[in-house]
Amino acid sequence: MKQWDKLFVPLRAKFMVLFMALITIPYVISGIVTYQGYMSQVKVSAAVNTKQMTEQIHINLDRFIKEMERLSLALYYDNEVINILSKHTGDESRKSHVSFNDQQKMMLFISSLEFDRPEIRNVVLMSPDGNLFSSKSKVSNTWSEASEPWISDVKLSEGEFVIVKPHHTRYYSKDDNPTISVARKIYDPYSYDYLGMIKIDLTAGAFQSLIAYASGKPNAHDKLYLLDRDKQLLYPYLTSEDPLLYMKNDDYLTASVVSDYTGIQVVGIASVIDMQQDAYRLVRSNLFTSGAALLLAYLLALLTSNYLVKPIHHLRSKMKLVQNGSFNVRSTVVTNDEIGVLSVGFNNMVAEIDRLVREVYETKLRERDAELSALQSQINPHFLYNMLESMNAVAMKHRVMELSDLISDLGALLRYTIHNQIGSATLRDELQFVEAYVEIESSRLDNRLVWTNQVDSSFESCLVPKLVLQPFVENVIEHGFASSSDRVEVTIQAWMEEDDVWIRISDTGVGMTDEFKSRLEERMQRRDHLFTELVAFDDKRGKGVALRNVFQRIRIRYGEPYGVQMDYNVESGAAFLIRLPFQWRDK
Repeated sequence: MKQWDKLFVPLRAKFMVLFMALITIPYVISGIVTYQGYMSQVKVSAAVNTKQMTEQIHINLDRFIKEMERLSLALYYDNEVINILSKHTGDESRKSHVSFNDQQKMMLFISSLEFDRPEIRNVVLMSPDGNLFSSKSKVSNTWSEASEPWISDVKLSEGEFVIVKPHHTRYYSKDDNPTISVARKIYDPYSYDYLGMIKIDLTAGAFQSLIAYASGKPNAHDKLYLLDRDKQLLYPYLTSEDPLLYMKNDDYLTASVVSDYTGIQVVGIASVIDMQQDAYRLVRSNLFTSGAALLLAYLLALLTSNYLVKPIHHLRSKMKLVQNGSFNVRSTVVTNDEIGVLSVGFNNMVAEIDRLVREVYETKLRERDAELSALQSQINPHFLYNMLESMNAVAMKHRVMELSDLISDLGALLRYTIHNQIGSATLRDELQFVEAYVEIESSRLDNRLVWTNQVDSSFESCLVPKLVLQPFVENVIEHGFASSSDRVEVTIQAWMEEDDVWIRISDTGVGMTDEFKSRLEERMQRRDHLFTELVAFDDKRGKGVALRNVFQRIRIRYGEPYGVQMDYNVESGAAFLIRLPFQWRDK
């Protein structure tokens, strides 16, 4: 893995990979989504069309069966036909002769039923005595119940209209093909005597014409089936296929309707394979078009990557010159974009480096002069200390003890502030420094400033930043007195919370409003100008600058969450909280 991380890959190659990914991925996703959406829509459309087709076939089939039923009842409107059948009500053993006139009459009646009905193969009237009446010359004029097994279904219907499933008949000569028929028993309309049966044989294309009219031109793998009440196949009856197998196959969409009138179930089956073939043709077409578009897009990506990388190569060449020490080179800004901004930044950076190198060189030349000045500056504090000691001796000689104390305190302040100005100190030293400062200021304020130290002695060895407490006392002196006669008490406390030291400095002065506290706290914690002054005394500071310097010194030294914050839980005066890490020695 580390070897791959160290492998140098040109930016141009990265651009090409990125462009190709951005171009190819949307094409692939779009193709997949289009294919899935197309297939889903095609399946929904095929399911709807199949359902509509089966509904239409169901309607046409009911209409056709009702027409056949009406034809089977037509003989009840012809008394001569009823009379002729009444002559032949005996059984097969007592078969009676049919006269020529009766034969012609029956043929004429049957022909009228078959006229202009190509879906009817033959209409036969079968009398109980074994005579068979038909208009066809190649049909036997006799029949036997034993040779026609379908007759039992018709007899059980008791005169109701019956659809006879595909069967073989014996009254056709030289015809082994099964046929579908509709039949009913005939009764005398007055005496209700059994007169025989009427049977209408349908042609092989009877149902085909109904289905073709409703379905139009189906696909090669689409199937249509008609089943009777017993789930026996009515159409196509010259096949061994089982439609139930298609209905359980995921490669086919099925829709079925059962007729309430006839009990016939219409099953429509649409092939998913044919739908997929259409989708595959669409995908192939899209792939060809998309492939050509992708090649063109890749070519444009190559040209674009060259245009984008060229300014970067120019900037890289200038950077190599800078690495070799030539700080007077500049990059030509050729584009008004991020690369142009980068070139401008590079030029500014090189100019700044050149300036800094010159400044460092000049600084080296002045270092010796600075060292000499530093040695001389150490003489001045010692001179001041000696002068203050002389003044203190004169004050003690004349027994002006108050002046002597002030001079001693001033000397202590000078020693504490001059030595190791930006280091750390113990909390004991800081408290002594603040106490000396308060003594000096209290004498100036006629003892109206009172200092109360409530810090436990166990915290006196704790290390704190130097000069961290004095600015808060100074803030009280400058802003805590309401009038020249007020007396203000400053109290300091310290405690531990987990691994942190908390120092609280409070006063009984005029205090501040919550709004002013919020603005002061916001000003202290502002992040601009982090390198603030580190001195504690500056008469030209604005309000809150010294406190802000204390906050910034703590934040720079220790980081978050250390610093200074306001204590809002005071009823009068003001209070500040200092949070520091607990340390016993300077690290």
